[in-house]
Amino acid sequence: MWARTQLAWHKKLPFNGEHLKLMGQLFDYLRAIESWADLDGGHWEEHSAIHASSIGPPLAAVKLFTKVAARDGFLPPCKSDTLEVLEKNLQAALLKILPGEITFPAELARDADAAAVFLAYPLEVVDDQLGLQIMERLTKVMGHIGMCRYRKDSYWCKDYKDKVGDDPTKHFTDEELKERDRLLQEGEEAQWCLFDPMVSAFYGRMYQKTQDEKTRNAAERRRLKDAQYLKLQQLFLARSLAAITGDDCPYGPWHCAEERGRPATFMVHLPPLGRSEDEKAVGPVSPKSFSNVIEAIGFGIPQLIVAALCGFIWAADGAELLLLESWASNPALYVFFPQSRCV
Repeated sequence: MWARTQLAWHKKLPFNGEHLKLMGQLFDYLRAIESWADLDGGHWEEHSAIHASSIGPPLAAVKLFTKVAARDGFLPPCKSDTLEVLEKNLQAALLKILPGEITFPAELARDADAAAVFLAYPLEVVDDQLGLQIMERLTKVMGHIGMCRYRKDSYWCKDYKDKVGDDPTKHFTDEELKERDRLLQEGEEAQWCLFDPMVSAFYGRMYQKTQDEKTRNAAERRRLKDAQYLKLQQLFLARSLAAITGDDCPYGPWHCAEERGRPATFMVHLPPLGRSEDEKAVGPVSPKSFSNVIEAIGFGIPQLIVAALCGFIWAADGAELLLLESWASNPALYVFFPQSRCV
């Protein structure tokens, strides 16, 4: 819903009658089920709980859809107060949980989850200070290259295929998840590579904002903060690049983790947290819909950076984006790069 509304907001794919009708029905549905208090599987489709990662996306969709309706002069095709009810309740529920991921039920409480990064970027459904708190929490799940989704996450952990099986799409009930989690040894969570680019992009945005707010008499404290954001952006950019496969990879060099749109679809299973580089392994995994885009987002922020990775070439603050291969005709890219010029 948020992605579709992004396309309408940037006038790349305006709402037509059927899409508009569907959006109204979905908003009314979210209201009817009281989505702000609904137990679901969250970003990772695991563990029935109230997840921040499930509340943030509809909240972002509601806020943006309200702006589109006001700008384009149409009445939202839902109950007259649905958008207001959703925004009020979703916002309140989200603030009760963040910067964590789960507070209810208490036995599943999770104070650090990499899924929260998407609320800061690209959804931008939290303010800067809360976004910084989310980034601080991520240090609890950070590995030497990638990040685990959350601590005690048993999905695709070390020796996963031997312990659980080789079907990465298998659905687990809550009881089956408990059994799977018992197989995990401390520090053997899988490290994933899609989060560092998002964090890099977030700090790049923070740096850009402070640059815009600068005045001639800016204090030294502000200059130091500017430098801090830039250094953090570059740090997580470097971490993102460190996840690119090398010549020793069985699937070949210059691949991104969970790549989509190449002859081989695969996942790079980096060493579990705290383990050595020699224990790197590669195994098959199902593709994730915008993995190439997500992996590349962080590369467009720094000044004068030019990168040619995953079929993308970036230049000059990301102001221009040359899309190669089949991505060139994909309008969904505007969801992530609304101010870029596609050539």
